[in-house]
Amino acid sequence: MPSSEYDDAPATHGFMAFSNVLGVVTGSSRVTGIATNFVQFPLPFASTAFVPIDALPGWLQVASSVNPVTYGVDAARAIMLTGWAWDVIGRSLVVLGTFDLISGAVAVYVLNRASSSAVR
Repeated sequence: MPSSEYDDAPATHGFMAFSNVLGVVTGSSRVTGIATNFVQFPLPFASTAFVPIDALPGWLQVASSVNPVTYGVDAARAIMLTGWAWDVIGRSLVVLGTFDLISGAVAVYVLNRASSSAVR
């Protein structure tokens, strides 16, 4: 199967883990799709993807600082505009890697728990 250039983008694993947890918890693909879109759809709008962080209201600056999309956008913007700016790229990779690890750990825990309870 051909893979997309975005298959291994940082944070995609974290979002996949999030949807897997929702799938196990809800038990319904329809509810999982709706809930995942409900949570993930606003993320680009609450990031620096469209507006610089200085132009955002204070509460949205705080939300943007914990939004994984902000870090992906910042790294991509740094590569396109200034080249390999490792201070921005490194910070983004650390934040996105941490997001991936935490989301992945939660997903593994939930999936293991669901599979062990299904066996009993």
